[in-house]
Amino acid sequence: MRRHMMRFMLCAMLLMGCTSAKVSNDAKMETYETYYNSISANTTSSKSSEYYAVSYEMVQLADGSYRYYVFFDEPKIAMYDIVILGVEDDISFDDAEKMMPSIGIFDSHYAMVPYQVNSAQGYVKGMAISGESKVPFLQLKTIVEWKDKSGKNITREFLQLIISMDGNETTETVEDVEDLGESGEGQDVHEEPGNE
Repeated sequence: MRRHMMRFMLCAMLLMGCTSAKVSNDAKMETYETYYNSISANTTSSKSSEYYAVSYEMVQLADGSYRYYVFFDEPKIAMYDIVILGVEDDISFDDAEKMMPSIGIFDSHYAMVPYQVNSAQGYVKGMAISGESKVPFLQLKTIVEWKDKSGKNITREFLQLIISMDGNETTETVEDVEDLGESGEGQDVHEEPGNE
């Protein structure tokens, strides 16, 4: 009898653990969707931040697709519990066929504090999100959110980047780049003015 009772309790604990994990994952998906939709609803954004540096890189993979990396580093202020999400080419949440790159939603929380690095405690020098694309350019809208040291004040920034293979930011829209690409004139699209 005692043995059956122990088995029952063990099974009950395992079932509660599975239910708890599902609830946790559901909550994380709801958080992801909330951030995603806030990017879609946002009407103003910047190309840079006064609080940290933003840079990116795009490389071509062996299969002909492209991988991009967006780096957030060199913090100028203390940033805690950082959340970053990037949405490619204005794809709506309902139309997205893949998960968009993120930090701080499904994984641990990190902090960036000027001149402080301690990975074991979550203090990092910088962060990066990455994704794959079938084309050598894309528009990436991001949200970067963090708390101050007290955890009471939350700051949110929306960034809009046009990422390309040559690494030059352009003021062209993705549609302009696609139009030029279709007409065969797309090679010099990302040159900076005055470099002709």
